[in-house]
Amino acid sequence: MNFISETLLVGQPLFRAAKMIPTPAIPTKPASTRAILLSFFVFWRDFVGIYASLGDNLDQKSEMFF
Repeated sequence: MNFISETLLVGQPLFRAAKMIPTPAIPTKPASTRAILLSFFVFWRDFVGIYASLGDNLDQKSEMFF
């Protein structure tokens, strides 16, 4: 028997059991545009900071060799 059919056979009872668990009714509102932009800005700032520090380290190492 191949992997996919075995996974389906094992997964079906688990899926049925998970469907029977009652989920709490929490009213969820969609994320606001401001929150999405803010999180993207923070991620971008951190990413650019890490990239710049890597570049600085590479510059320092290359200065040691030359």
